[in-house]
Amino acid sequence: MLILHTTGSAVRGLRVLQQHASTPIAPVRAAGCPPPVAFLQKTHKVTQRFLDSAVLAKQQVQERCGGYHRVLYSVHEDVRNASSPKARAVASDLRRLRAALGEDGVITFGIHDFSTTFNFDWGKSPLRGRFSWNHCDAPELVWFDLFSRDLDPAIKHVWTAEYDVAWTGDIAGVFGTFPERPDFVCSTNHKKGMSVKPGWANHKLRTWLQDNEVKQCFIMLARYSLRYMRVFWEETRMGHLQFCEVSGAAICNRHHLWCQIHTFNSSSDIVGRDANGTSMYQYNKHISEEEWGQLAAGNAVLAQETPPPADDPQQAGEAASEEAASGQVVEETGRRVTRAGDSAVSRGVMASAPGHIFHAVKW
Repeated sequence: MLILHTTGSAVRGLRVLQQHASTPIAPVRAAGCPPPVAFLQKTHKVTQRFLDSAVLAKQQVQERCGGYHRVLYSVHEDVRNASSPKARAVASDLRRLRAALGEDGVITFGIHDFSTTFNFDWGKSPLRGRFSWNHCDAPELVWFDLFSRDLDPAIKHVWTAEYDVAWTGDIAGVFGTFPERPDFVCSTNHKKGMSVKPGWANHKLRTWLQDNEVKQCFIMLARYSLRYMRVFWEETRMGHLQFCEVSGAAICNRHHLWCQIHTFNSSSDIVGRDANGTSMYQYNKHISEEEWGQLAAGNAVLAQETPPPADDPQQAGEAASEEAASGQVVEETGRRVTRAGDSAVSRGVMASAPGHIFHAVKW
């Protein structure tokens, strides 16, 4: 046994050191950063473009703005046989990710993780079809179930992006253009709302909800509040399952007394566009490597041509959010591009935004 003989002042000093050691150190944020958020990039494969985007996201969201960034890598097959082609491909992907982002920068989910969170044996989902297609929001739900306790208390929102989402400029700045209050942020693409007709192919992919409760909102890039994610997890554990484009809108609508939705569509000023002003963030858009090079170069030029506007789009969005009753949808953040072919309007709006989002960049 080691006995320490200390004076009163030494004991007080020791206690101070212990207190400082047990107090979390707040992350450092650069000047001009929006409130810190979590950003989860989801993938099932690794390309060089995705790897570059993950490194950039970590720099912009976590290292510069004090947020949280992780890549969620999903494996939907049994890879216990290490010599199988799939297992070797997974191992190669994970080596590349960890070399670029560090051990803590990557979280891997397998079939048993999905089963545990969703509360059914793998392969026995009540919904017909592929689990990964029906539940494209499963990675963030498993992350919430198993890893969300690691978040800094200052972080209130979680952004998620599918692997084929790309951006120019500052993605943390893009996140900062949205109002803070809503619990769910999603895209309606070219539509003005979340209504969907019964003839939609995925309308019946659900174990609950009346027909008039089915809503659709795209989640290639989406934001969740932590309290919404808690309710999403609880509903899932109750066996309330639905196609992933229905989940956020329908569940939030069921809890409309407190849960608020904010949508953006193809006219939003954070949506990337080509030289003609056409939206390049669409669920069915495919952007080739050559196109992406042209878009990235064009956006870099636009960002230098026009100074940022005097008004604050986040404050404008928050004002609109305050005016809306709880449970109502707040349409759009900031200004709209009134005509796709109006190059003066589209160039001015695009140059005023901190960055722009694109979909789908699959290479």
